Amino acid sequence: MRILQTIILSSLLLLIASNAYPQKDKSLQNVFIPEGYALDRNQVQYNQPKDFISYIDSLEKNKVYLGCFLAKESKRLPSYYRKSFLSKDSNFIILTAIPSIFCRRNDSVYADFDLLPEMKVEMNTYHLTHIKADFLKNTGKRVAFLSELPITYKSSKYARESFNADTVITYPLKMWEKYENKYTHCLVILIQKRYRGCIPLYCLYTDEGAKKLNHYIKSLQKVFWYRNPKDYIEVIDPVPETDNIFILPKRNESDTVRIVGQL
Repeated sequence: MRILQTIILSSLLLLIASNAYPQKDKSLQNVFIPEGYALDRNQVQYNQPKDFISYIDSLEKNKVYLGCFLAKESKRLPSYYRKSFLSKDSNFIILTAIPSIFCRRNDSVYADFDLLPEMKVEMNTYHLTHIKADFLKNTGKRVAFLSELPITYKSSKYARESFNADTVITYPLKMWEKYENKYTHCLVILIQKRYRGCIPLYCLYTDEGAKKLNHYIKSLQKVFWYRNPKDYIEVIDPVPETDNIFILPKRNESDTVRIVGQL
């Protein structure tokens, strides 16, 4: 409980500071508010899925409380998600709750919490903690080992080709009640890359949607794409001793965005 509360508090604090971040993907900011900041910091590119309608989440109007996920013992735990994608046949909907977990330096194994430096959240294992937290809320029971949970690891080839990720894990959550009086099934797709934050996608679907589940999942490939570091941003060394930040334009189409100044 204390870990969950601390992560939520940290996320809010990070969002307050988000305007200071110099390089933003506008498509992320339009569709995922405030998750777009975490995706930016983890160098994730968003591509509009062809078979889905995207919700534009302004002023958090698509933020919903999902009691359908919660066991009786977990009703007091936070369970807020955002509607992100809806299939064109309305039988499959995706909700997101992307953690504000990211790392500033490639050589660090810990997430950055400037205002809470005592927190030691490991970047490469946080997604496992997230899975346990999902099942804690869903079943009301705490588990010590992932082997106790019904999780499935996709192949490393699938993870790389689908999201440029290292790990993709899927697992079902029990629906204690229907969502919007129609969605009766839930499958979570959790995407993770080394030294980056994870992306959990909560896929809710109807009995009719279950017949096309593989089609929906395939349609999500490359919707989120972890950029290779040099594809996104290049910091020029040595950094000048100045408080100003200058974004230098691309010299050509194959060039990277360059930033000169103090970060």
